[in-house]
Amino acid sequence: MTSCEENIFEDTPNIFNPSNKYESCCDSIPLRLDTLGMRIFVPNAISPNADELNDHFSIYTNIPMRILTLHVQERNQVLQIRRSRINIEGHTPLWQPRNSSGKPVHGLFTYEMEVHNFKGDTLMLAGQFCALDCSDDKVSDVNFPTCVFTSNTDVEGIVDSSSLFDQDDCSY
Repeated sequence: MTSCEENIFEDTPNIFNPSNKYESCCDSIPLRLDTLGMRIFVPNAISPNADELNDHFSIYTNIPMRILTLHVQERNQVLQIRRSRINIEGHTPLWQPRNSSGKPVHGLFTYEMEVHNFKGDTLMLAGQFCALDCSDDKVSDVNFPTCVFTSNTDVEGIVDSSSLFDQDDCSY
């Protein structure tokens, strides 16, 4: 470490800044994969507000497949799930982030899943998605034009760029 760096740390007061649960939300691109005759799409944003639109973490596949293992974890590791043997085809809701009281949990999540098609091919998929609470003041820090929801895709799992949000709010 140079003396300049040491001085920066010594002169910096200790200020507590609570982390923003939406930090880095929608910074990761949605997962899109076209290989071996399979099309897979996983959005990078959901809004679990019980309006029946974008409420669930979901996946799209163009052929019947099975998720052998699924692990989803909140950034601070308070909420996480592990599931296995989930049959999927088309747009399939996988999970809605809720705490033990049934209330939605918001923020940045990571996922890992092992997907198997019935021809014997297995893929490991990993990524991030954000669960957004549109009534939360901190959601204004999210870069909405980079958020892609299930509702932004057509019946073939292809993103319809005309449906992407170009505003900087959460009114969808």
